[in-house]
Amino acid sequence: MSEITVIDSIMGSGKTSWAIQYMDTNIDENILYVTPFLNETERIKSNVKNKTIRLPKNLGEGKSANLVDLFAGQGDIATTHELFKRITKECLDTISAGEYTLILDETLEAIQPYIPHSEDDITFLRERDTIVVNEDGSLQWNDKDFTTSYDEVKILAKSKCLFYVDDHILIWRFPPEIFEAFKKIYIMTYLFDGTILKYYFDLYDIKYDITSITKTGEIYELCPYKKSDNSIFKNKIDIYQGRMNNNVSDTRTAFSSSWYGSSYNKGKIVLVKRNLLNYFTNIAPTASEFRMWTTFKKAKEKLKGQGFAKRFVPYNQRATNEYQHKTTLAYCANLYLNPAIIHFFDKFDVKVDQDKYALSEMLQWIWRSNIRCGGNINLFIQSNRMRKLLIDWLNNEL
Repeated sequence: MSEITVIDSIMGSGKTSWAIQYMDTNIDENILYVTPFLNETERIKSNVKNKTIRLPKNLGEGKSANLVDLFAGQGDIATTHELFKRITKECLDTISAGEYTLILDETLEAIQPYIPHSEDDITFLRERDTIVVNEDGSLQWNDKDFTTSYDEVKILAKSKCLFYVDDHILIWRFPPEIFEAFKKIYIMTYLFDGTILKYYFDLYDIKYDITSITKTGEIYELCPYKKSDNSIFKNKIDIYQGRMNNNVSDTRTAFSSSWYGSSYNKGKIVLVKRNLLNYFTNIAPTASEFRMWTTFKKAKEKLKGQGFAKRFVPYNQRATNEYQHKTTLAYCANLYLNPAIIHFFDKFDVKVDQDKYALSEMLQWIWRSNIRCGGNINLFIQSNRMRKLLIDWLNNEL
């Protein structure tokens, strides 16, 4: 069983610096560093001085094939979440033999809805018993020769990565056996209790310890977990408290993904756009380059306006310092987990805290801005629910 340590410490507290220090110090360990973004792998490669960090390349058979070769050569590797999620069980023996340490920068979305190229493909395969749905909902592939259009489904089903929920919702699941292949695992995040990975660990009874991070002089060290005093940020975040908070809608689910998708709310969405323009130009006027706003991808075109259209940052943005100069922020999303994921966990009696999930995601987004450098920010949050979550967090009530 792997030794798993969750480093739960607020953004900007030095988790990445600790990881670089760890890699430079433990030169005899084989290490796989996994981060959400490709440019972060380059940064790790440049900053680790006592190891040669290799990045998977496409040498003709894809980056996944090269990753397998790098494991076989027992080299130190940095890669992305997306490539890590494609690791197959065939790699397990090689990873185990290399006694690899996994450093996971931000939690993995270990459960996701799966959308095949065509729903008809799944129906076709089930009708011919090529795919069988087991009692636990997992899809089992019965060996038959088919064209390459079914290769992805075949690979995922054979790896026990695909599940049906309510016999019609397809879910992709990261194979828990892959976590067992590593000798040690470090997961660097904040508010682990609000992440999908935490509930995934609960589901598969994967044990872990939680620590925090501290700095003595120039040395970063792990220490017993200590809940942060969030009130220290109260004077750094100027949360808008005016009439625009309630001039559109005050229901708990307003400004959610489904709310923006409803034709019934077309006029209200126009009001949200006006609120954004008013906030950026009149209430907290700043130069365009210092602005930053977000909503759901499908609502972006409906809300973007002059002076801030190009300052959009995805609501699930993590693990980057690219926006640390931003001082005026607008948050126009009300986050809930995809219902398919909730149904999956419900199927196995694992209860998910939607508020902790929403808070965790929002804080990650806010901390892309100037606050991660110790600066002050202005913040407009359109959703009453999301605003209350932040205020409760600042008051140490969450």
